[in-house]
Amino acid sequence: MGLAVLFDLFEAVIELATTALGLVAAGAAGGCAIGYHYAGQTGCTIGAAVGGLIGALVNFTGAGELAGAVVGYALDAAFSVIAFVLLLAFLIFTNRMSYFRFMYIMGTFMAKIIPLGNLAPAWSVFAWRCSRQLNWRTSGAVESPAVDDAVPSESYANAA
Repeated sequence: MGLAVLFDLFEAVIELATTALGLVAAGAAGGCAIGYHYAGQTGCTIGAAVGGLIGALVNFTGAGELAGAVVGYALDAAFSVIAFVLLLAFLIFTNRMSYFRFMYIMGTFMAKIIPLGNLAPAWSVFAWRCSRQLNWRTSGAVESPAVDDAVPSESYANAA
């Protein structure tokens, strides 16, 4: 569960940092690349300063935040796709897919793909639900859990 919390925090920081920086970092990196091509290390330094200044000026217009938000969303969506594929592969190869409803996983993935929904801690909530479900299944409890309404029929047979 701690890994899911860290993953959600990482995604939120990436999204907010790219939104805040906007085009400042992109301008500095682009200015450095162009300056280095023409004048070496000194050109990189001057180009980075000029490019960062131009990026900061564009940030004041609001276009920089929009560009940063788009870049942050693209990065977060890519991270969520990677996490989704890895989680599915793990559950399939460890034969644990029967423990989890596919719609829980898909709902979490869709929550992270929706623009600005990727700031929600969806992977943490999914990990919490899974840990509650696994704890209930291994504890031998008879009553229906609040988290999962798909209880195996064997549990009802043992309750009688």
